[in-house]
Amino acid sequence: MAARPELLSYQRDGYVLVKGLMPLERVAACMADLDAVFADQLRVRGMADPGSLLRRAQALLAADLAQFKKVMGALWRLHSVGQLFAEPRMGAFVQEVFGFRTLFMPGGQSVHVQSHGLKIPNGYFGLEPHQDWPSVQGSLDGLVAWVPLCHVASDTFPLEVVPGSHKGGLRAPFDGNTGDKWVVREYVDSDFTAIEAEPGDVVFFTNFTVHRSGLLGPEQHIRIACSSRYDNGGEASFIERGYPTAYTRGVHRPLLDYDGVDAVNAALARQRGDTP
Repeated sequence: MAARPELLSYQRDGYVLVKGLMPLERVAACMADLDAVFADQLRVRGMADPGSLLRRAQALLAADLAQFKKVMGALWRLHSVGQLFAEPRMGAFVQEVFGFRTLFMPGGQSVHVQSHGLKIPNGYFGLEPHQDWPSVQGSLDGLVAWVPLCHVASDTFPLEVVPGSHKGGLRAPFDGNTGDKWVVREYVDSDFTAIEAEPGDVVFFTNFTVHRSGLLGPEQHIRIACSSRYDNGGEASFIERGYPTAYTRGVHRPLLDYDGVDAVNAALARQRGDTP
């Protein structure tokens, strides 16, 4: 049986763009939730709603940098974002085309928001060239699924990859991601290919494919994409190593935002409306 063309492209280039794989209702649900999150942040502050996701986010950033950081760090936990990668079409595609047997998801999702109007000191505005395997360390054939929530062109903060770079394996030195050792510096701008995509498309690329965030985009533009990873439970080294992941999971038991038990109960009472 002949290999599917998507697999052949993926094996040759280290990535493949699959058109229309993600149901558009999944994308719409994510965008609706993101709109609601930033609208709620402004509402509880008594701030006017400027009417667009970018302007809502900019208003929150201007009003409260610390809160803006909290909100941005929470977006990956939206149920609608998780549902992108639990979508049956996604799992079926990874198993049928890439030959994964048992699917493992090594960590949570990521929400990638890029806009010149949302830059913060020492904050995220795309990542330099890197490989994802050091931050996963799962199956040797593990991959990334990257899902745009809006139109992405070559001049609107695209995902940029180096075709064929996966064939060189893991780049050294690697010392646990200290400093900037995770950055791959052997390529020049002309080596990168910008991937143009639409809502509903999915980009798959290997955990060894060198990639980066494109930094070219209009001043008043926001690009939003989500990503997650899949490990192959049928890959020999992954089985032998007991299905490891570089991600960690823990629970922070001390109260995060309340000054003791009484403060929590007072907040509950206010919510119930049974306090003066």
